[in-house]
Amino acid sequence: MQLAERRLGGGDLPATVRHMLIKRAEGNPFYLSELVHTLLATRSVERDTASSGWRTTSQFGAVPLPETIEGLILARIDRLEDEAKQVLKAAAVVGRTFFYRILKAVTDAGSALDDDLAKLRRAELIDEKQLAPELEYVFKHPLIQQATYDTLLEDRRRQMHARVGQCI
Repeated sequence: MQLAERRLGGGDLPATVRHMLIKRAEGNPFYLSELVHTLLATRSVERDTASSGWRTTSQFGAVPLPETIEGLILARIDRLEDEAKQVLKAAAVVGRTFFYRILKAVTDAGSALDDDLAKLRRAELIDEKQLAPELEYVFKHPLIQQATYDTLLEDRRRQMHARVGQCI
């Protein structure tokens, strides 16, 4: 539970939330982190200003949580704007790590690419790996890259792989 509370920025969680997180995550820290992220994104929990802890909202229990890690990741991706989703999908085709110049060459994002990458970083789906000698990004977890990649239709994957190959 320390991981969940750290992820939330401190404060005690209600017993119902603690129990649900322990039961669902079954000791998997990545799954626990994704569950906490989803609780925040769906506004199922909120800061209790009186106690400095957390409390459930009417959304808790009303918004069903996906049963799998992949489901949680896909729900996060679904909450993205369409342009950012497309950039994330293109990045998934490039690989777990990807260079900015390659992503720019294979996407239609144009000048919005920087904004889309910033949105993906804020959503904690990707991170900067290195700035020099060339700007490179990395998926925060291999499951994020794989779940994103799996959303692409086979024909679209082939097209994207061809574009990446031409760019390289």
